[in-house]
Amino acid sequence: MPVRPKDGLVAIASFVLETDIGTFKVGSIGIYVRQGGGYSLSYPIKKIGSNRYEIFKPTTREAGSAIEEAILDEHERLLTKDVTEVIDER
Repeated sequence: MPVRPKDGLVAIASFVLETDIGTFKVGSIGIYVRQGGGYSLSYPIKKIGSNRYEIFKPTTREAGSAIEEAILDEHERLLTKDVTEVIDER
């Protein structure tokens, strides 16, 4: 979902993760523009007082790369579509 750009944030993503033990919806993944070009992802956290707790984060490079590739491919696909086409897909 595109957002009004702020501090490099250009979109927020979510996806469904299917595993052997069940299916999980993962949301609130920030898509940020890198200063040198390209994008990076930030995963959701929960702040309680001065502590920050990770809600979801890939634990292997392979998982992180697969998630990043899938999200950024979809982000690029949506950027090239007409807004009315995206609404019709929902």
